[in-house]
Amino acid sequence: MNKAESGHYYLKLSIHDNDFRSDIEFVADTLYNIFYFFDTAPDEIVNNLSQLKVCVKEILYETHKIFNLLGHGSPVSKDYFEPDLKIIDYLDIPEWDNGESAFIPLFEGDIIYR
Repeated sequence: MNKAESGHYYLKLSIHDNDFRSDIEFVADTLYNIFYFFDTAPDEIVNNLSQLKVCVKEILYETHKIFNLLGHGSPVSKDYFEPDLKIIDYLDIPEWDNGESAFIPLFEGDIIYR
């Protein structure tokens, strides 16, 4: 079965540091809205995952810079925001992930934060 066809797959987004949970939440919400607004087919996300990873790194870093400018947190190098992006099945979403991950549905649904 093709991952994009099942309807139960999510894009996992994490930088493996719960100190940046608000950054992750903002970027996850933004990505979900982009996918929904442009009616993005799951196959497009799957087929462009490596390019998406580059864009997400930039969005995470720039979001962090804005939060920092507004007095939230300390500056961190762009290299720190290397995202762990992968497509996973709903059944593989952990019950708890230390507040480090967002699971963005590749269908109309709710983002899961763990």
